[in-house]
Amino acid sequence: MKIVLCDIDNCISDDGHRVHLIQDHPSGIDWAKYHAYHKACVRDKADFIPEMGFPRAYQVHFISGMPEPYREIRLKWFMMHGRKPGPNLLHLRPMSDRRNSVDSKRATVIHLLETRFDPEDIVACYDDRREIVEMYQELGLPGIHRAIRDDEYHYRATGP
Repeated sequence: MKIVLCDIDNCISDDGHRVHLIQDHPSGIDWAKYHAYHKACVRDKADFIPEMGFPRAYQVHFISGMPEPYREIRLKWFMMHGRKPGPNLLHLRPMSDRRNSVDSKRATVIHLLETRFDPEDIVACYDDRREIVEMYQELGLPGIHRAIRDDEYHYRATGP
């Protein structure tokens, strides 16, 4: 089976209306603002890409830096847009994981490679953040930059 890995926020979910909540803060990460940011995802417009040229038999795994407690909100967003990831296809960050997105997603991908599928089965890895695309490429995977808005300024290099 062929696999596609796909980020969500700013990759297929337009978070432009809420991204101001997580722009850089001189005092560090404001977790209350990240909470508001994640809760507001239900208002995102959808810009789906998984079907672009891939046969229906391909399995799309969504890998997000969104913490696990927001799973129901994210699933509601998918359903509002006529989609619902199959079982075990939505990979969210454990609540205790405070690593930056690159390290967190790397750990998720390595776990998937060790337990669920082979690297040669992965045909595309989409993310809006260039450093995550580079991480995919460092792992020998086909990392592809895909952003609704190409304004990476709003993410902290060491933040979620």
